[in-house]
Amino acid sequence: MFEVQAANFKKGIFELHLRKAVKIPLLAPIFRLGPVRGRLIGLAGLLFAFLLSMNKAPSRFFLENGWASDEVEALLQQDRLMWTLVVVCALFYLLVSLLREAHLELDFDRQKEAIYFHFSPTFVLSRRKEGLIGFREVRKVEVFAPDREPKTSFGRIRIQGPATAPIPFRELDFALLSDEQREFFPLNLSRLMDIQPVGDWIDPDTVLED
Repeated sequence: MFEVQAANFKKGIFELHLRKAVKIPLLAPIFRLGPVRGRLIGLAGLLFAFLLSMNKAPSRFFLENGWASDEVEALLQQDRLMWTLVVVCALFYLLVSLLREAHLELDFDRQKEAIYFHFSPTFVLSRRKEGLIGFREVRKVEVFAPDREPKTSFGRIRIQGPATAPIPFRELDFALLSDEQREFFPLNLSRLMDIQPVGDWIDPDTVLED
């Protein structure tokens, strides 16, 4: 499921920036580092491993603490430590270079009556998807309360596009970050696309009329 990262109006266009929630807990903090910081950390680890190979302090430490019976064994343990660090840092560098948080940018253009989408997949080498969906092709906009499965902190919105649209635009789910978003996002989408959202949401304009 996607979640809202940012939203704003710009020149009559409602811009919605979404990111894919990372399901693997171990990858979440790595993705949050970003590709630049992640690569720097990986390179720093490789540099440290290189410096470790040129210094005998670790082998002396192993020997002094009784973790090695002689100098030869201590040097072997230092080599194992160095190569373990090299492998871990190299894999980390490769991971942050090839994977990223999947991002989806949606531009709701009322004048052109279309949603322009730009999707960057998790795998860096995968092709970026771009295109548009006409407002009239949107089948339904659904609003879900936080306690509806799958449960979220502040609820979620589902936009059902045409059956021929590529995934994830065929049925796009994204979680909201606040109660205010659950109140106003459906209203914004309703006014932009002239589609009445359904589900766990009440149109404030209808309440005022009553």
